[in-house]
Formats: sequence, C-alpha cells, structure tokens
Amino acid sequence: MTPRRTQDRRAADEVYFSLEDKQMSKIMPHIARSLAVSSLVFCVTCLCSCATGPQVQESISMPFLSGGDWEFGYETEDDTQIVYEFVRPGQTVDNWTEMITVQTLNKAIGLGSVEGQIDSYRNSLDERCPGSTVDVIRQTPDGVIYESNIVNCEQGADEHALVRILDGSYNRFFVHYAVRGESTMTPERRAEWLEELMAFHIIF
Repeated sequence: MTPRRTQDRRAADEVYFSLEDKQMSKIMPHIARSLAVSSLVFCVTCLCSCATGPQVQESISMPFLSGGDWEFGYETEDDTQIVYEFVRPGQTVDNWTEMITVQTLNKAIGLGSVEGQIDSYRNSLDERCPGSTVDVIRQTPDGVIYESNIVNCEQGADEHALVRILDGSYNRFFVHYAVRGESTMTPERRAEWLEELMAFHIIF
C-alpha cells in the first residue's frame, strides 16, 4: 500500500510548483505515466500524447537509489504531475531530517519558462513564508540549480534545499534535496549534493 501523509504536512510541501486552474484545462488527454525501477537506476517516465507525432518516452535517471541509503516514502499524482518522496532508512515523510523529492510536470499544459516559474514560486513563497529566499546558483545545459531557505511558514519546520530543474522536451523535472532539524546544510553537505544533483540526466 502506498504510504499517505497525515494532516501534519511539512513546509516543503510548499516547494511543489502548483498549477493554475487555467493550466489544468489545457491538459492533453490520454496521458500515461509509468515508474520504472531497476537495481541500479530509477527512472520517472511520462508518456505524453502529442498532436503532431507519436508518443514519446522521456525519463530521468535517479542514481541515488542504487546505494540503498534512501527509502520510498510517498507518492501523489494527477493529470498534470507526479511526485515521489524518499527519506533516510528509519525516517518517514512526517518525521525526517533529509528528504529527496522528485516532481515531474507535463509541459503540454503550458508551464512557461523555467525562469518565469521560479519567479512565480519566489513571489508565492514571499507571501506564505516571510523571509524565505530562492536564489538560482547554477545554470546547466538543460536547466538550473537553485537554493532555497524556507523559514517562518505557518505550518512545518524551516528547511534548506538544493533543487535541480531539468527542462526536457515533454516534461519538466524537479529534483529537490532538503534538510531540516538536526540535519543542516553544512558547506561539505552542500558541495556533496551539488555534485549529486549534477549526476541526474534526462533519458530519451
């Protein structure tokens, strides 16, 4: 059975990029998604029906799962996105100090630019969690990496996160590494996870 959240939701839930109702109405029909897992590589796959051609498969490699240092914690999906969360062994999605979140958005609904989406998220976060920051720290060939410090939310603990956005042809992928509580984003951990995030890549 898929683990489900309690009502005590974490502050990082606000990290997910929400979609406006007008975007929801644009979703292309007959979207099929699958989750492919192998012993060494984890891929989130989205099959999008394209008006001008056949179905195209686009995935993201997930090398962090090969070492057994993370456990599946939670999933949720709808017609526009799919989200998976992973925690350290012995932790849960309601009681964690480190978490990896993978979000896949279907670009068929019209997401706009990566920069525009980050700006919208930053403005929303300013309203909901005063004093929080979102800064793009690296440009990549297929997207960006940004760093966020989430503080002063009405619900959930403060969090420090590194997020890589990989902008594919059919999907936009968000790989989000967050720490909270006794786990802090030390310079060593930050350098390690910047390197880890760069190991992710889109598979066509």
